[in-house]
Amino acid sequence: MDRLRTNRQQKNMCIWIRTTGSTDVKVVYDANLPLSVNSRCVEYRTAAEDDNTGFVELTGLTPDTCYYYGVVIGDELIKTDRESDTGFASFRTLPDTLMKKKAHSGRGIMLLSSQFHEVLSGRLAYAEAI
Repeated sequence: MDRLRTNRQQKNMCIWIRTTGSTDVKVVYDANLPLSVNSRCVEYRTAAEDDNTGFVELTGLTPDTCYYYGVVIGDELIKTDRESDTGFASFRTLPDTLMKKKAHSGRGIMLLSSQFHEVLSGRLAYAEAI
């Protein structure tokens, strides 16, 4: 788990995915909506020997920026947050300088939180930014 905690950086984000069976998936992402099956993406294949779970690393992101993400299986773009207005889960990359932000502990440690998203689809079980 330590590797996962340190994976969230100014220009990177790791997305944990779990499918109901072995399948090819694409994690699509962008700082702007709407997302589509043609949005910037990273591809991955889940496998039964890994409990149909995997980690997709999004790289080359802009610091201190909100990104939205969705999952594509086949030709279907699966919305990752059924409770939000957009339908897509989001995360914010860390700023270049942590001390310039008010959301820190006073010791230069950024306080982070992740949301867990249950996705209602026959093929995608979960997707989470970590």
